[in-house]
Amino acid sequence: MVFHLMPMVANFAVQTVSRTASFVAARWFNQKLQKDPPKRLTSDSKSLVEVARGNQKLLALQAEGQKQLAAVYRERNDIEMTRVEMEKAIAIAEHEDRQRALALQSQLVELKNRELRLNQQLAREEQAFRARESTLYRDLLRELKEKEIDVKLQEIQTQWDAIEKNWPSRLNRRDTEELLLKGRQQYPLLVLVAPPNISRSCPASFQDNLPQELRNHLKQFVREQYAESSLYPVEFYGDYFNRDIFDIDVKQLKNVLSPLPSVVIYCDITDREVYFHVGIWGWIDVEPVEIASIPWNWREERKRLEAQGEDAEECLYQLRLQILNMYKVLVGFFADWYYLNLDRNYSPHLSQLAVEFPAEWLSPQLEHN
Repeated sequence: MVFHLMPMVANFAVQTVSRTASFVAARWFNQKLQKDPPKRLTSDSKSLVEVARGNQKLLALQAEGQKQLAAVYRERNDIEMTRVEMEKAIAIAEHEDRQRALALQSQLVELKNRELRLNQQLAREEQAFRARESTLYRDLLRELKEKEIDVKLQEIQTQWDAIEKNWPSRLNRRDTEELLLKGRQQYPLLVLVAPPNISRSCPASFQDNLPQELRNHLKQFVREQYAESSLYPVEFYGDYFNRDIFDIDVKQLKNVLSPLPSVVIYCDITDREVYFHVGIWGWIDVEPVEIASIPWNWREERKRLEAQGEDAEECLYQLRLQILNMYKVLVGFFADWYYLNLDRNYSPHLSQLAVEFPAEWLSPQLEHN
């Protein structure tokens, strides 16, 4: 899947995602510095950090891993010190004893091969340790979320009539309960994308085509990059909402789906500008966050395309593609960020797609990740 980004859209993407990353990071660090812990669902619930800190299995694993890695590190340091001394001896011997210098060089080659094998062993052991540690973290997280989900299911049973009055989702009570129950068994990132709120003064092709294109393009993107059957699934809902949504709808969704790690993306398009909005909750031990992007003036880009000789219909299609690509990079950015916080073995997908994205577009996101 190749993305062709117009320069102005690439700049817009950089600013929007960088702004989002900076905002979330600032909230995360501020919370860490606060004396009072964040609000919880119940008075006796604990954060993942607190649970992990007292878990004996995790502590034993970390102690064992540190012991094993320390032994390999010591051996590698000894080899490095020996190699440095041998290189000095070779430098001296080359001026005094050529035969001895050749013998030392042969020994140095063997030492470097030994160091290479040791580095490979260290990389394997570090990866195996991170995998075991991440598995334990996932188990602890699942146990923690089970309690939160049970509390939320009880709330839904008693309060659904009030919730349903302004409920923006196509899912009814039973579907919503099943979604929460599914979260007890696995812990994927839930991505909810609302239909764009398109002004009536926008071109007809925006109103007629963009919602359908959005659902299909994002569905294909998530299927290709974050398959649900993989170790790092993204559960994407392109038809979760029964209408376009607003900030108040996001707050209601957060109250109902708070135990599930979620990203909600919604967009407003006027006759001149595009505004993206993102809401996240249920992950990285941070209070729910809502972010609004800087506006993108799509009319200016349309003028630029027309000046290059593109016909009106093609211009509008290219503009829609750029809006779709912005959605894709937001989904990819948050999916990568979520799993990087959950699993140290995770490899960001955006970095794997670097050949398909302009370097100036991706680099700020990879730095934040």
